[in-house]
Amino acid sequence: KNRRELFKNKPIHAAKKEALREKEIYVLILGETARYNNFSINNYYPRETNPNLRSTDNLVSYTDVCASSTETRTSVPLLMTGADVNNFPTAFALPSIITFFRSAGFETYWISNQNSSDMNNKSIKVFVNESDNVIYINETVAKFNEEKFKYDEELILVLNSMLLRSKSNKIFVILHAIGNHYRYDFRYPPQFDVFKPSMKGMADVRVDDPATRDIKINSYDNAILYTDYFISSVIRAVSSYRAVSTVIYLSDHGEDIFDDDRNLFLHANKAVTKYVVKVPLFIWFSDSYRTIYPLKVEALIKNKDRKISAHNLLDSMLNMADIQYEGRDFDLPESIFSNKLEFKKREILAPDYKTVDCDKLP
Repeated sequence: KNRRELFKNKPIHAAKKEALREKEIYVLILGETARYNNFSINNYYPRETNPNLRSTDNLVSYTDVCASSTETRTSVPLLMTGADVNNFPTAFALPSIITFFRSAGFETYWISNQNSSDMNNKSIKVFVNESDNVIYINETVAKFNEEKFKYDEELILVLNSMLLRSKSNKIFVILHAIGNHYRYDFRYPPQFDVFKPSMKGMADVRVDDPATRDIKINSYDNAILYTDYFISSVIRAVSSYRAVSTVIYLSDHGEDIFDDDRNLFLHANKAVTKYVVKVPLFIWFSDSYRTIYPLKVEALIKNKDRKISAHNLLDSMLNMADIQYEGRDFDLPESIFSNKLEFKKREILAPDYKTVDCDKLP
């Protein structure tokens, strides 16, 4: 309520630098619990977990990206607003990506496979509710009941339906996936149960037992294989409209799966590890986007091996869509679509609300 009043009394003025007559469709996929290293497009060896992304044209995979936090409830507000991790509450007083796109004349959508009643999503809903259209496809409260979960591909059915119905020429969509969250085997249908033995059909093996690592890794990699299918399917859906468009995928955080002698499991552990903070970032652009914005695409490709963080997302997406606001330097220094990208210290918010330097993790 306070947030709504804040922007009601102090509206954000954003606009396209130069209006385009062409249709624009920009999609941001918020991934869940995806580890950078388990994607074969990022040289995961010896498994092929990304047969679809590997063969997708106009796709750029960033090689050194740090999350803003180790858990969803803090990571999403930070990446949506670019708030300072040393002062997390300011995220709720800053304009979000949705705020800017709406102000610039885009019809906005938040389509989620997360549970809207989950406590972790309470801090996210203040941003969700800024969208013109909000759709939750998963309202189950049976958190570990496989039969109650929907697979992420059902988000695409809603996306396609929305794109067909919308009369707007400017569309911005956030797809909030359930991704690779535990239980991993609940995240993919049987035909993706490739790496075995997996947890599929087993009783819950959530016990913190390192002896179960192989089964968990197999299940996790199957979930990554399905995420590969999901992302590529979103790209195919968007590309069919031949619009000026991009699809961006960024995971909120990664996961510990008994990776070293600390035997840590899941995420939001007291000890912050590289397995939780190093996340995948994929950016696909249409041929029409490259034609309209060749310099942005050139910068995007040039910057793919730079050290960046989820903090870069806000400026990057505004720069990507050519959105300018309140007299700020248009060629934003934190944008990966800019030749003026500047490195900033990559701090991560830990569960105790202290910060950790991503580049000093062992």
